[in-house]
Amino acid sequence: SMRDFLIFQGSVGWGNWARLADTVTSGRSAIELNYGKQPFEFLNSPEIADIFNRAMTGVSAVAVEAFIAAYPLQGLSAIADVGGGHGRMLGTMLQRVPSARGTLIDLPSVVAGAGPILEELGVRGRCDVVGADFFQPLPAFNADLVVMKSIVHDWADPEARTILTHVRARLKPGARLALCEVVVPGPGAPSFGKMLDLEMLVHAHGRERTREEYASLLSASGLRLTRVIPTAGPLSVVEAEPA
Repeated sequence: SMRDFLIFQGSVGWGNWARLADTVTSGRSAIELNYGKQPFEFLNSPEIADIFNRAMTGVSAVAVEAFIAAYPLQGLSAIADVGGGHGRMLGTMLQRVPSARGTLIDLPSVVAGAGPILEELGVRGRCDVVGADFFQPLPAFNADLVVMKSIVHDWADPEARTILTHVRARLKPGARLALCEVVVPGPGAPSFGKMLDLEMLVHAHGRERTREEYASLLSASGLRLTRVIPTAGPLSVVEAEPA
């Protein structure tokens, strides 16, 4: 259900759009302009964090089915979700691959809320929950596949390179990275991603990217783009491997 996402947008998100022109001219997000805080400092604050994390869990619940239908999971023994929130996406993947173990990685304050979701999905005993900041070197984990849903688009290129470089450092030989992101088509082609690009500019000073921009970003982070797989929803799977 998108219920919690709509509650978040209604109570927090919609007001930021009034600052669109200021965001474009200043280069700062509406959250910085309205609240004097960095976007994720504000979104992780005690008064906002719960509604924001529930909103992201709702989005994951919708997106994961399209991801699983489009991307092969058979044969995986270990899956990690970096920036995985409360674990809805990872937990659903583990349901579909009963032989696999999972590692959920997000800020300690975020993964503290993962227990009920993982229990509901029946995978708590097969999932390690790790509190970590992906702007710092990540703790070691085992994974054949690392998933990151709607993480890279939150950030401009310098921050995105830092995140991806830290993930690259933990990828074992033969492992894959799957970014679940909207991939923007070229000029003149209509796309939900172009509207979402403005959304990210307003809220987080992030951005959506084309296939070519993802290839360049991944290359600068020690990774190689292998393919882009569309899904039935707006997200695509941007797959990469160690370069």
